[in-house]
Amino acid sequence: MSAVQLNYRPKGQACGCRQTHWSRGATEESSQLAHLAFGRLWAATASGMPASETAWADLCAGAHLAGRAIATSRTTAAHALSYQLTSAHGVLHGQAVALFLPGLLAVNLHDPDRRWRPPDALGDDPCRAAERLARHLEAFGVSPSPYAAGMRDLALADELVGSVNLARLSRNPRALDAAPLHALVAHQLSPSWRDYEDLITRVDQEGCGDD
Repeated sequence: MSAVQLNYRPKGQACGCRQTHWSRGATEESSQLAHLAFGRLWAATASGMPASETAWADLCAGAHLAGRAIATSRTTAAHALSYQLTSAHGVLHGQAVALFLPGLLAVNLHDPDRRWRPPDALGDDPCRAAERLARHLEAFGVSPSPYAAGMRDLALADELVGSVNLARLSRNPRALDAAPLHALVAHQLSPSWRDYEDLITRVDQEGCGDD
């Protein structure tokens, strides 16, 4: 395994774990595993990549638990958008998944009928939780938006929405049809990507639902 793969494989599991909390395919068991995984991963990467054997052990244990949770819940919108970024643009998988995680967290938390519980470390305020996750990803060496990763061409929004994996998108707790999904991607490609309140407003205006 190359150094790049070693660096990004646990990052991919760590990023995938974030989605297992809100996936429509989640069960009580997978949710419990996801919360355990998140706790280990969050602690292990709080200051960036692990610097001790203990931290690496926590990262590996968290990644294992995350994998078990994902095997049941499957993944959602972040993965649905990631495949085109990897296949057509060469973005490593863990990074590709992370690019829309904070934005999706804000949108999915902003739901009066929410049935899933976010990790305690993030809290349930949509904008604050998204910002906490973004800062954590940055400390982990992962860009938390396409704009932050240097992807700023708005034409990419059309490309990603047109190639999105519909099976994984369908597991997102809030329904993201083409218009709200495009609004989310376009916002995260813009300089105001960190304005999560504006993101929520734009996505809701395009008819983001929960059915």
